[in-house]
Amino acid sequence: MQATLTRISVGQVTDRVGQQVRNRVIFQMAGGKEISDPLYHMTLTVTSREIGLGITTTEASPVYSIIVQATFTVKRVGTDEVLITGTSRASASYNRVNQIYANTRAKLDAENRAAEQVGNEIAIRVATAVSAGS
Repeated sequence: MQATLTRISVGQVTDRVGQQVRNRVIFQMAGGKEISDPLYHMTLTVTSREIGLGITTTEASPVYSIIVQATFTVKRVGTDEVLITGTSRASASYNRVNQIYANTRAKLDAENRAAEQVGNEIAIRVATAVSAGS
């Protein structure tokens, strides 16, 4: 099964959170190596959004949640036979304070945590599909 996982290439994504998901998937399946001669190719579409969760008496929203969602499809190269397709979603929350840098860093950390969860889940689901197909 590991030999097959290391032969799945992962398509490019367009933003930072998508790159975090992509990197995690590649790391989990192939130890971080790019694939030069793939058997399968994964297309990956990642979206993220921020939602305010708490309202205070000053009508500020100090607690936020980052939601990361990825849709993926793994197809055999040459035949377009679909091995697996699915959607994975995760969220991570963070608090805002009165410091711009702290808010920026907290948001990035929340995005990274959610992206890591999504990447791990995708890798597990693909490994399960590969195992079932072997």
